[in-house]
Amino acid sequence: MKYLYFLLIAVSVFVAGCVDDYTDYNSAPQQDAPFVILSSDDSNVGLVGTQPLNKYTAYVKYGQPVEISVNVINAPGKIGSASLRSSVEEFGTVELDEASFNAVKGKNSGTFKFTFTPSTKLPDMADRALNVEVAVTDEQLDSKGEEAPLTTTITVPVTLVAGPCVSSALKAGTYEVMSASAVDADGNDFTLDDIKANSEGLYSGNKVVVVVTRIRAGLYSFSDATGGAFAVVVGGKPTLRADLCGSTLTGHTGNLTSGGRLFTLNGALNADGTVTMSWTNTTSPKAGDPKEGTYTLKLIP
Repeated sequence: MKYLYFLLIAVSVFVAGCVDDYTDYNSAPQQDAPFVILSSDDSNVGLVGTQPLNKYTAYVKYGQPVEISVNVINAPGKIGSASLRSSVEEFGTVELDEASFNAVKGKNSGTFKFTFTPSTKLPDMADRALNVEVAVTDEQLDSKGEEAPLTTTITVPVTLVAGPCVSSALKAGTYEVMSASAVDADGNDFTLDDIKANSEGLYSGNKVVVVVTRIRAGLYSFSDATGGAFAVVVGGKPTLRADLCGSTLTGHTGNLTSGGRLFTLNGALNADGTVTMSWTNTTSPKAGDPKEGTYTLKLIP
């Protein structure tokens, strides 16, 4: 009986030792690094994010500091520190809003801000590229109580642009012309039905379409800026560019000429996602040439 008693004690000591050794050599797994997303309501920056990859690009107008929010959605190890870096400080600098960061330090989530300031000492307003690096580090400890922080870093390619705008609310894609009206140089009116009736071979599925391409935030290309009017009458599709400022579209200076004709282009991005456009052929139109018109676009899913 004594032998059994001592055997049980020995086994207990051995098991306890194994547990201690397992704990020593197999620390508790670390918690996840902070999950961070960026956002901005500043009209002077076009910040475009791609989910779920959490990748970003930004376009910033010269001359104006812009404010960007760093949203820490979840930091299991609590928010510990933040760092910022501009890859080319001659082009622009970054500065942390210390008050907003201190308000979230030590918490599992929260939002702080930083400011990017384009240089005012550059010789011109040509497009310039740099990167802005945002890093958020937690303050988690390992099973021994020692510091074992994890860092999440987001690198944002930034392009400085002359503007005039950096809005990005308009979705790129193929749009169907839902309605259209135009008048030619002789004063004759024609509608979307007339365009469709004379569009054999130009479009498929009896749909008149315009492809909208985002050149960059705030600058878009329209594959047929007359909504089909020139395609069926003249035979060409004027591909023109427009600036998007908020919800207002305006022809981009320097990109409004097609086939020897100079156009004006104006429009609006509507609340329902449709686009209303108007155009004018300002060059003395030849007989029968479309002179001006309007049309409405709807994105094809």
